[in-house]
Amino acid sequence: MPRLPGYAPLKARLLAALRVTKAKRSGYDHLMPHLHDALKRDETCQAESPQADVDFQPGETWGTFSDLVMHGAMGGRSMLEQTVYLPVSAQADPSSSPHRILAAKLGRALRT
Repeated sequence: MPRLPGYAPLKARLLAALRVTKAKRSGYDHLMPHLHDALKRDETCQAESPQADVDFQPGETWGTFSDLVMHGAMGGRSMLEQTVYLPVSAQADPSSSPHRILAAKLGRALRT
């Protein structure tokens, strides 16, 4: 995580103003794709992390909560991804939210 690029509030505002992102990204929103990409490039992580193939038949649908699991598609034709925002304060156990877990790993609060 120390090698991940830092959060830049001005850049977040600019990306939102240019409609590159739908809204101003938070520190969490900034770090998650960088973390995901870094783990995909890490050969040790790829070789040693548990992986599983999950096959779906044509017409099947599935859903998952993926913020606590690094993931990626290894095949297939199409995917629909939907993000639903739930404030940390509204979660049943805010201390175990992905946001708070990431902040604890960083040793600091994430910028909003």
